[in-house]
Amino acid sequence: MISVGGPAKLIGARFSRPPSFSSTQLFTYDLVCPKHAPMSQEPIVRREALRRLAVLTAAALPAAWLIACSKKPNCEDISALTPEEKEVRKNAEYVPQAMQVAKKCDACAQWIAPAPDQCGACKVIKGPIAAEGSCKLFVPKPA
Repeated sequence: MISVGGPAKLIGARFSRPPSFSSTQLFTYDLVCPKHAPMSQEPIVRREALRRLAVLTAAALPAAWLIACSKKPNCEDISALTPEEKEVRKNAEYVPQAMQVAKKCDACAQWIAPAPDQCGACKVIKGPIAAEGSCKLFVPKPA
């Protein structure tokens, strides 16, 4: 059985006292009188905030450009192919990433080199072909 007095009464009494001022008053006081605010809550001057924003933006842009420029074309989109062309591709066992380095599509005699930032092509298999891809129709280029 819990008694009304003792620790339970003290805990209830501790939380029942209202604070001397509300949190909105404290926030307003810090903005009005920053000299008396704690060091961690000093307001940032607009000029300093804009300078920090410019530095962060300047630091992030080169990374974004490198990521955007390093993207390879998607050579796996075969939605424009007919069902027969897809079947030929499947039967040739084409994969966009070769398991054997010596049998990559760009080392094959059937390979048609692409324009910059585009997928290559093949004389036998229709559709986009990745330079790193491979299939069982591989024929090495003559030396």
